[in-house]
Amino acid sequence: MLLLLSKGVEATHLVGGSLSYQYVEVSATGNIRYKVRLTLYRDCNTSGGANGEPVPFDEDIQICVFDNFGDKRLRLAPTYRLISEKKVDPLGRTDCPETQEACLRQGIYEGFLDLPKSSAGYILFWERCCRNDINNLTNLGARPFQGQSYQAIIPPTTVVNSSPFFTGVPVPFICVNDTTELFNFATDPDGDDLEYRLVRPWTGAEDDPVPGCNSTYKAPGLVQYRAGYGTTLPYGNGGVSKINSSNGLTTFMSKETGKFAVAVEVIERRNGVELSRVRLELQILVISCPPNRKPVIAGGDNQSNTIEAGELLCFNVTSTDADSDNIELSGSGDVLDGTNAFPGRRANFTTRTGKASFTSQFCWQTECQHASNTPYLVSFLATDDGCPSKFKIVNVTINVRPFVSDIGITGPSSVCQFSENNIY
Repeated sequence: MLLLLSKGVEATHLVGGSLSYQYVEVSATGNIRYKVRLTLYRDCNTSGGANGEPVPFDEDIQICVFDNFGDKRLRLAPTYRLISEKKVDPLGRTDCPETQEACLRQGIYEGFLDLPKSSAGYILFWERCCRNDINNLTNLGARPFQGQSYQAIIPPTTVVNSSPFFTGVPVPFICVNDTTELFNFATDPDGDDLEYRLVRPWTGAEDDPVPGCNSTYKAPGLVQYRAGYGTTLPYGNGGVSKINSSNGLTTFMSKETGKFAVAVEVIERRNGVELSRVRLELQILVISCPPNRKPVIAGGDNQSNTIEAGELLCFNVTSTDADSDNIELSGSGDVLDGTNAFPGRRANFTTRTGKASFTSQFCWQTECQHASNTPYLVSFLATDDGCPSKFKIVNVTINVRPFVSDIGITGPSSVCQFSENNIY
């Protein structure tokens, strides 16, 4: 009985994560080789392990691989080991008392997967028990029971594809009554179109032991919300929850402290055809913080610029802090990082630090190949050194129109050889 109780406790405190895959090659046997990665996050500030220490990650996990046709039978169930583990630090200062209240650890499982060619593709799936006691989800009595599920879709293997993967790590906490922007960006190695949206999280296994793979695929269920909460109201009435569908910049605000479950889904499309969907599961910890006004970035959200391909675009980005804190100002986006298969010359933006108010310049010498019907998004992040640190993120939109020449060519429509009227 004690052993079973210990295992039930050890399974709790799962915070979030994501599952992704990367195309590698056609193997010598003719199979398609992928590299699979499962990234998980655990609450490391609650006891539950042996001798009362934080709950550890599983040493290895089993990914279920199902055929994506017919009754979707189990194809393989490879085991992957924990290859790395680290503590997740908040943005800015790490020595504030609030960082002790919010402790988060990241664990990464990774390995190769060889699959036969398939005209239907495959489903990768993993589930686990259990979450923390979450404010916006129901519990079974006093015990959290709703687990988590993760899956990734491999399209027909004639399509060479790597799924999107989330590049950042969740922030350990946000402050109550403080509207906060969070990075939830994904990168796609193939440069496919990505659409972000907030979705209802999936539930998973409800108890120990660690679940194995079913003989056939069963779609994960949806979490059960407590009264007053939902997908569009994960923080209840008066809260804020919205996402930029183009780059995943998420805005949250909660009027109550606690732990809240949310999920971000990325839909991957190529030439308008959907290839896969991946999710980032998040537990947002909302805590009370001492007063500290967040920095401001001049221009506000979604400032827009329109230029013609081939033109040089330069503009200043200014950050100020009403408390005269030190600030770090940085930029990110495909045009700066070269992510998502961005072609050609990149833009330049120098990360700078300063006190109270200062400016850095963004410059991009565009090329003809940068003309696009889809706007480019660049995000700027200002982080102060208050305790705890506050930060502000804004998106700037850049529209690049195709180059249209205004030069006209005139002259006769036809000429005769050796004619005196020929123009050379």
